[in-house]
Amino acid sequence: MTDMVVRGMQLPGNPLPFSTATEPATKLSQQPADDSSDLDDTEPAVTDPKPSPLRQSPMSPGLQFINWLRDAIQSRRLVINDARALVHTVGGTAYLVSPGIFMRYAQEHPEISHNARELKMPEWEWAQKQFERLRIHKKHANGLNIWTCEVTGPRKSRRLHGYLLLDGNTLFSEVPFDNPHLTLHAEKEIASNDAAA
Repeated sequence: MTDMVVRGMQLPGNPLPFSTATEPATKLSQQPADDSSDLDDTEPAVTDPKPSPLRQSPMSPGLQFINWLRDAIQSRRLVINDARALVHTVGGTAYLVSPGIFMRYAQEHPEISHNARELKMPEWEWAQKQFERLRIHKKHANGLNIWTCEVTGPRKSRRLHGYLLLDGNTLFSEVPFDNPHLTLHAEKEIASNDAAA
């Protein structure tokens, strides 16, 4: 298995190729080199309050979800590109059916119910929010996260809604061929369908 780094985040068991230390830097006062006075004028640097993928703990809930997903695919507990699959390949990357994949995760991980209860939301929704925080999914130009796919079968067709990963290698060592029964709707089609509704 190759080392896996997702947008600078370490997936457990894989070493990071760089340091992610987050100790605040200090700024020394402007004093001449020959001055031997104390350097009491040090100030902590201003830190960015926004969460960053680099600051995510290797054991963050979002990464735990990705690890579970990768392991479930590799062990074939989750099938891909099947009629009832929760993971497909389309557009050269992975497509996660929502909310189904997060419901399955919540079902297999009852320990997340405490965190979800604190935020007064269903367990699957909490898991979905943790995944979104990783920022490893593709967004529409208008900022929406969810992509629509048309599934065409021999008797009927239906629509799926889900997340499109930026990089299929997040889940697969080799991304499988795209599901021939799945068609990703273009952003223009989605926008025109939203306007008509």
